Amino acid sequence: DGSLAKAEFKEFEPESFNLSIPVALEGVPENLLDPREAWEDTGAFEREVRKLAGMFGKAFKLYEDEVSEDVRAAGPQSS
Repeated sequence: DGSLAKAEFKEFEPESFNLSIPVALEGVPENLLDPREAWEDTGAFEREVRKLAGMFGKAFKLYEDEVSEDVRAAGPQSS
């Protein structure tokens, strides 16, 4: 119905993933929109996100010479 296109978005934190997520969507629980809300231990969540971003970055190194700078900048950034 186009509601996602009209939604307000916020930056997903930690910023290492370079994503925006909807603030609210009718009929969708907030903890599904912001995965941090589904974790009881936010410290563990942040560690796992950083770990995943690092794993993505390591795997992407195999292909980074084949893509533009814009594509390289758009992916997760490990810290």
